[in-house]
Amino acid sequence: MGYRRDDGRVGVRNHVAVTPTPVAASSVARGIADGVGAWGKATPHQMGTTRPPETRSQTERVLAGIGQNPNVGAALVVELGTEETDAADLADRIARNGTPVDTLSIRDVGGTSAALEAGTATLDELNEEASTARREEADANELVFAAECGGSDATSGIAANPAVGKACDRLVRDGGTASFSETPEFIGDHAIDEAVEYGARASASGVSLVDARTADPTDLVAAVRDVADGAATCAEGHGLTEFAITRVGPSM
Repeated sequence: MGYRRDDGRVGVRNHVAVTPTPVAASSVARGIADGVGAWGKATPHQMGTTRPPETRSQTERVLAGIGQNPNVGAALVVELGTEETDAADLADRIARNGTPVDTLSIRDVGGTSAALEAGTATLDELNEEASTARREEADANELVFAAECGGSDATSGIAANPAVGKACDRLVRDGGTASFSETPEFIGDHAIDEAVEYGARASASGVSLVDARTADPTDLVAAVRDVADGAATCAEGHGLTEFAITRVGPSM
């Protein structure tokens, strides 16, 4: 069962995202989300108000992707009011796939306290729109599952990581998509179906790798193949071979 969005994709949650454009608006975004309950989800980050063009472009691509995620039923974009990223432009990008979206400027409403009050009211309205979505049956081949390290300990390589890997194997066999971002730990002989730019959307079913280090996805694929052929992974290079596991790996 899942929520089918206007663009045809299926999500398993119906969150209302509160997305700050710079780090300076992150505390307000958290305050707004915390004030409404579990359905409000803040997406804070560490990017400042002024950034190099490539960094700003990547950040905006990621923030737009969060708002367009099929697990998001609506989104509120919160801006400080002095940053280079324009909240209205970001909201327009999010709305392209039919997601209800609104904006809030901390400076325009008169500061933090006023922004928290106005943001909470706006989020309630957005939640009313998001709540009209109804769950329906969906096939496994419509799901995209992203795996990310949540912090490694002595049991990661023998319990959690293999379990996630097996779950991803099953999803891929059923035609779904498994996406991995911590590729330095990716070892094994699983076929790589796609390498996508950081913050971009996976477009193919199967195993998708997120390229967070290189400009050319072919470089990423080549690096992973080198590891599959016996090159040392990051963990192995630090003498932590036990943490380097097939398909899903921790950050070291």
